Amino acid sequence: MWCWVVQNKYIPRITKTLAFSDSQKKKQIHHQGLIRLSWQHQPRVPISIFVTQSLSQWLKWFLSLCIVEEFLDQWAHELEAEDSNFICDVAQGTVCKKLFPLKGAGSELCLRFSMFIDWFNPLKNKLAGKQSSIGLITLNCHNLPPCLQYQTKYTCLAGLIPSPNQPTMITINNVLILLVNELYILNRGMIIPKSKYPRGRKITVKLATLAGDIVAVHKAAVFKSH
Repeated sequence: MWCWVVQNKYIPRITKTLAFSDSQKKKQIHHQGLIRLSWQHQPRVPISIFVTQSLSQWLKWFLSLCIVEEFLDQWAHELEAEDSNFICDVAQGTVCKKLFPLKGAGSELCLRFSMFIDWFNPLKNKLAGKQSSIGLITLNCHNLPPCLQYQTKYTCLAGLIPSPNQPTMITINNVLILLVNELYILNRGMIIPKSKYPRGRKITVKLATLAGDIVAVHKAAVFKSH
């Protein structure tokens, strides 16, 4: 499987090759995610292409928007000023305050995201004829006001899982490893320049929730019994 990364100018280029197989029998077929054409002296072609976008690069664009920075600060102040007896956001909960603080040390900004995984049929769910499934991986920032959290323009398209079939548990974990590695780095903190902080501000990112249908959640969370 070849991994394409969308850069700032939205020009795709090949950056990494993932090699994995569901079983030893398929090892030769899945070697480096490539298959060799039957014609001699022909280049090998990818079995399937996984399109992904770097979360770090998306965050730099996301936080460069002045309106986003205003929304983040405004909503954080509103949550702190709200009466403790009135809860309008899950961030006001006791557990969330410990795991996902609204503010970090100094000028540090703590962002919490939800990850959504699901598959859809690009053939408009036809009952007869050819069936196909394409996967979608998106991230939404829960530090925004609830009315803005799931707007398309503030949603990070983290990946498109290729068709024609839904991936197995082994495949989905190899697909998610790119995003998981980025989340691991962002969990420790990353300096990102912002409009109010030209020299950069420390940003930490935590994955708060995993959303999707039963099949998607069980595969991503590695529930082997389902």
